[in-house]
Amino acid sequence: IIFVFGLGIVMFIVVWMVLNYGTYSFNDGVLFKNEYEKLNNMATEDGKKYPKVSLPEDNKIFYTTYDSVLNILEDNGDAVIYFGYPTCLYCRTAVQILLNIAENTDIDKIYYLDVEEDDSKYDDLLNVLGEEFIVENNGKREIYAPLVIFVADGDIVSYQKGTLFSQEDPYDELDSSQISGLGEIYGYGIRDVLSAMNNG
Repeated sequence: IIFVFGLGIVMFIVVWMVLNYGTYSFNDGVLFKNEYEKLNNMATEDGKKYPKVSLPEDNKIFYTTYDSVLNILEDNGDAVIYFGYPTCLYCRTAVQILLNIAENTDIDKIYYLDVEEDDSKYDDLLNVLGEEFIVENNGKREIYAPLVIFVADGDIVSYQKGTLFSQEDPYDELDSSQISGLGEIYGYGIRDVLSAMNNG
């Protein structure tokens, strides 16, 4: 009976993944790719289309939790953490560049926290991050998205909120100089984290 029940749960998960992500892989990178790419060319609330993203299957995304992020920040961890969500227009631009830059470094994972997911530790994380990384949205305090923080020994040594000021419309694609500029910011942050890891 236990075996049959367990098999039923596994089959449910597989069917759910196929329906939601078009795959039954349990790899975080593949799940992330499918989660973001399934919105390509779909209509937004504005009646426009979500900006298209194209991500490698072997990207370095690692799904994480509020508890894990708090542990990194409170226990002298070293990490690159991306806060975002699939329908965030600026996130779609940012993450593509972040993952492309990460591919050419020795960083082995980019922690991803979907800030639209409710969690009992949400307010705790807001308090630890501080006002610099919080926005007011209809009277509610929220984590800024997209936000990439670079953590060395538990300290946020650098960060990038949004994409670039020069990207005024989230539906606009970045030009080559903007891509290079944002990539450079991410590259410097990743190097700081790697340096802390190597010296730790």
